[in-house]
Amino acid sequence: MDSDRADVRMPGRHQGRLLAARFSLRPPPATRGFSLIELLIVIVVLAIAAGLALPTLGDARQLRLREAGRLLAVDIEFAQSDSIAHADAPRAIVFDTARRTYWIAPRVAAAPAKAPAQAQAILSPVRRDPATPTSFEPFVVTFPVQTDSNDRANRAAGLAGVTIQSTQNLVTDGGLRFLPFDVYGTPLDATGQPAATIARVTLASGTSTLTIEIASGTGEVTMP
Repeated sequence: MDSDRADVRMPGRHQGRLLAARFSLRPPPATRGFSLIELLIVIVVLAIAAGLALPTLGDARQLRLREAGRLLAVDIEFAQSDSIAHADAPRAIVFDTARRTYWIAPRVAAAPAKAPAQAQAILSPVRRDPATPTSFEPFVVTFPVQTDSNDRANRAAGLAGVTIQSTQNLVTDGGLRFLPFDVYGTPLDATGQPAATIARVTLASGTSTLTIEIASGTGEVTMP
């Protein structure tokens, strides 16, 4: 009886092995790719996202440029007021356009066409030396190429990308341009006489520019 049952079950086992072998030889189903419509939808979405991001970058540059303009205008007015406060050593504001830098220093009274060196910069009334909190930093401002949050001594550390594009009607000394003031804060020319023309300093960020004007005679500082 047992041997008969074994004989009956054997064909079924062999048949199952043959079926399993047959299925295992079938190639795996093909992986479904993206359709043309799906690819077009992705491209459109990326284009819209890029269009939204570009105005944001432009707005950030404009904000940095406006902030840089306000900073420079305030510093020019400070140089004028400090000239009045130090009649024995009136000030000049000096621009090094190649280095994106400007500083305030006592003007060289004996040589009106000589730019005061950066090493002669006055001390800032608000910026303390991080290494020596009891002392103040020189009044030197540099617009950085990249933002440096660790540069606490530079008042323009957060205004990356701003450049001093050009100056007009300032005194020229080699690669430097400077605007000296008299004891009343009036802009002077290269001969030490009151300037007869409006002085201009143009800042740039990307394709945007901003021009600050210093009026002759009154020394009024304006920014559009």
